[in-house]
Formats: sequence, structure tokens, C-alpha cells
Amino acid sequence: MCQEKILDLVDINMLDKKDVEDRIKACVNLVQAGENKEEAIQDFVGWVMENFRSQRLCDYLEHESSHFAMEQEENSVHENKVFDLVNAQLEFARGKYGEKFHSLHEGWAVMLEEAEESEEAFLEIRQSLEEIWAAIKEDDFVRVNDLLEDVRIDCNNGIVELSQVSAVVQKMMDTIEAIEILNRN
Repeated sequence: MCQEKILDLVDINMLDKKDVEDRIKACVNLVQAGENKEEAIQDFVGWVMENFRSQRLCDYLEHESSHFAMEQEENSVHENKVFDLVNAQLEFARGKYGEKFHSLHEGWAVMLEEAEESEEAFLEIRQSLEEIWAAIKEDDFVRVNDLLEDVRIDCNNGIVELSQVSAVVQKMMDTIEAIEILNRN
């Protein structure tokens, strides 16, 4: 959204879109790499001022920079929580079933099973949403509340299942790496 607004302002000011897009990507990459967010954004704003002398664009960027930094920080927190969940699943699977798969065939079968379980959770959510809509139309708020609890539980189950898919993917990558190391020797 922020990038689209910047590019709209670029059009208004007849600026070189490619230069601005490249600079936005560089700024986002710096932030994602863990660089100081405010410094990266201020560097970008300074670059725009220096190269394009567009006060309207710079005013917008300065206004959005704190919002952008907060969004990036929130995303980072959520990504870390997801990473922790996947890592916990991976460590559990390694402890219970071993560090690597016996073959990529086995890994694929396990990944397919976990993906199917994820799909089942999604289908249960979809079914509950249809039932919620029917209960809303009937003004059955008790039923709506019960169904919402079902959706919450199904969402949590789906998240766990998807984290297991991700853990299996990592374990397959580890298996491939081990196979490549054996083949090199």
C-alpha cells in the first residue's frame, strides 16, 4: 500500500519510476536484513529529496515512515513466533523419528499427510463459516458463539498442521543436504 502511494506520487511528479522502485526495494531489504529501520527510511527520504526535489513525496514518506517501521516490527514479531512453532515441531519430529528421513519418498509421504491434515482443518473452518452465516440469519447468537469457538479451535489446529508441513519441508531439505554430502564423498 505504501509503495503504491509512493509510485502514484512518482507518476504525479514525473519521476523515474524504476529508480524509485529500486530504491524502495533496497530500503525494504535493509529493514528485512535487520538494519536500523528509521535510518534506512530516512536514507530513502534523503535520497528522494536530493534526486527529485519532490516535497509532496518527501512529506508523505516522512509521515509513513513511523507506520512502516511499526508494521515491519509487528511482522518480525509474528514471524519469530511462527519460526519458534516450526522449530518446536521440527525438534519434536527429530526426537521422535530421527534427524533425517530414510528417503525422499518417505519425506514426501509425510509432507503430503501433513498437508492433507492442514486442508482438512481449512475445510472444517469453511464449513463452520457457512453454518455461522446460517445461524446469523436466524439470529441464533448462542449457536453463532458455539460455532465461533469451533472456528477458533480449527484455526489453531490448522496453524499447528501448517507448522508441521513446514517442519517436514525443513527435514526434507536436511535429508537432501545429507544425501549431497554423501554423494560428494
